[in-house]
Amino acid sequence: MAAATVEIDLNVLAWAAVNFTLLVVVLARVLWRPVIELLDDRRKEVETNLSQAEQARVEAERLRADYTQQISQAQREAQDIIDKATRAASEQREEILAKAQSEAEELLDRARKTISQERDQAIAELRQEVAMLTIVAAERLLRRSMSDEDHHRLAEEIVAEVVAVND
Repeated sequence: MAAATVEIDLNVLAWAAVNFTLLVVVLARVLWRPVIELLDDRRKEVETNLSQAEQARVEAERLRADYTQQISQAQREAQDIIDKATRAASEQREEILAKAQSEAEELLDRARKTISQERDQAIAELRQEVAMLTIVAAERLLRRSMSDEDHHRLAEEIVAEVVAVND
């Protein structure tokens, strides 16, 4: 077996090196810059998206805090309204009870006054009736024992006394 010899042609090697260098320069100018620009644009887009996502997260957190605060405020206001309504109902209940008590007392006072007036009137009527019966009885007794002249004088005196008592 014979050993194969590899010969290197420097001319071909030089042209291959020049071609490779030209290829690298052309690719660097034509392809490398657009790839780098594409990668830079993509990096900037990712950074922008991340920044926007962070801003959206911060805004969402702020909105959540605002809504939580608004809900708390609404709950406090609702509780205040309930408390005010409870106090108003209690005050109204007390007013109604006081008014009912006052009306009941007024009704009792009027009933007592009416009873007192009717009692006084009944007593006055009874006194008047007793006086009339006394006069009739006295008249009957006196007719038997008095003269007409004494009878007239006595009747005038009794009428005068009754008029004086009634005035």
